[in-house]
Amino acid sequence: MIENEKDFCCYKGHKLPVVTIALDSKLSRNQRLLCTERLENADIDGKAVGLKKMIQLIEENQIKKMEKVETIITNQIKLIESLHSIFDQMKSYLMQQLEQLITIIIGWIQNLQQQRQQYSQFSFLEELEIMVMKSNQPDSDLYIHEIQKINLCWTSKLNPKLQQFNQFDAYNQCKQHLLSLELGSKKYTENDQQLQTNIKIMNQEISSLNTKTNIQPLQTDQFINYDLCRAIAIDKGCSTLLVGYESLIKLFEFNQGMIKKIQTLKQHKDWVQTLNFMQKFKSLYLGVVIIRQQYGIVNKIINGVLNKYQMDIIIVSNVQSQILMKIQQYQGVVITLQNFGQIRINGCANKQQRNTLNLYQV
Repeated sequence: MIENEKDFCCYKGHKLPVVTIALDSKLSRNQRLLCTERLENADIDGKAVGLKKMIQLIEENQIKKMEKVETIITNQIKLIESLHSIFDQMKSYLMQQLEQLITIIIGWIQNLQQQRQQYSQFSFLEELEIMVMKSNQPDSDLYIHEIQKINLCWTSKLNPKLQQFNQFDAYNQCKQHLLSLELGSKKYTENDQQLQTNIKIMNQEISSLNTKTNIQPLQTDQFINYDLCRAIAIDKGCSTLLVGYESLIKLFEFNQGMIKKIQTLKQHKDWVQTLNFMQKFKSLYLGVVIIRQQYGIVNKIINGVLNKYQMDIIIVSNVQSQILMKIQQYQGVVITLQNFGQIRINGCANKQQRNTLNLYQV
């Protein structure tokens, strides 16, 4: 009981203890508490019970009520505790499953790292043996297949356990990552297949080069010569052949397997030792070689004197765009190719005047 029995007092202000309780519903709580003087003078409409008896009745009723409440609440608590235990088991199970998922992920990563480390180390002799035995067929696609096998193995372990969490929002994110891995492997495979195709074509070309070539003689009876030849040059397009016979330079033309002499250069006085073609321009140069750019007499003023001479340019060396040449008696002239068809003299060994010479393509 919350209240103290000694604290009960008559609402009329009498200094006497309460001894009786009036069971009248019309009275307020305090008016139901009656002292001895109030009991003698009050007109009670209903029953009256002594305070001691009323306290006893209320306590007995409270005990019965508490017995029922205790039984109900105790049973409820037991059920809730069982539910708590189930939740603990679920938590333990989920944590165990999540730990297993994390363990799978860690093992997956370590497996790929080990594979990468394995690929980074190689034996030259073993790789050479593989290339020789497989006829230069690369096995890079094998690496991709191995990686795909690793991913497939770990994915098969991961998916069943991941399926238990399909109601979680993060489940869709996990599936998207797995799909990206699969698509990435397919992309690498497609790229590798294209690479293998290109390599196969290249190997076929190499094999064709290694095959013995059946060399057939040119189908012509026009190129029969027994003179001493010290210099031969073929242009980059394999359409023009220059042959030096003593002091002569003979020009031949290739066309559909046929060879035909089209010109003979006779301006050179000494033996022709070397013949070459320029890479950028179809002009003959290098060594002790006369470049025939324009045939005929050229008028040029050198040191104030008008000179007539053949356009015979003898190149001694060629460094990048500068070449050292000789023009008849003027020795050691350094020239630079300014543009097609023109050479400018930059300096002369014997302090000759700088001049510009116009050259023409052969």
